Amino acid sequence: MIYTTKIPGGWRGDGILSFIGDRDDQAEFILSSGLPAVEISMVRNEINLPRVKGDSELIGCLAAKHFLERGFCQFGRAPFPDDVVNAGRYCGLADRLPRASFTCLRRTSSMASAFARSSRYQPVPAGQTRTNG
Repeated sequence: MIYTTKIPGGWRGDGILSFIGDRDDQAEFILSSGLPAVEISMVRNEINLPRVKGDSELIGCLAAKHFLERGFCQFGRAPFPDDVVNAGRYCGLADRLPRASFTCLRRTSSMASAFARSSRYQPVPAGQTRTNG
């Protein structure tokens, strides 16, 4: 169903746990289904559905902590895709590393990050650190 937006034959569900992502057809299908739905994607916040989402910055910070505790000292970030969720995770990672005297190289993308545009975080050029103030 996630790729076809069609309910399997004989399905008599009472609700939908959805991951709409960037698919307009999926959003239309779920919104017009008449069933209660909960969205788990953090990409389409304009869709009026209850949602469960994670703290992307904290996830990045915890990843940095995990690597640092294990003695890693070289870091790079190459998300796929480079969207609002991954931008938040990068910011959490990149903010935590300088506290331990490390930096994180980041693969750039032609896609502008909505997170970076709308928050206090801006992308850090490869090899440079952000000064927290």
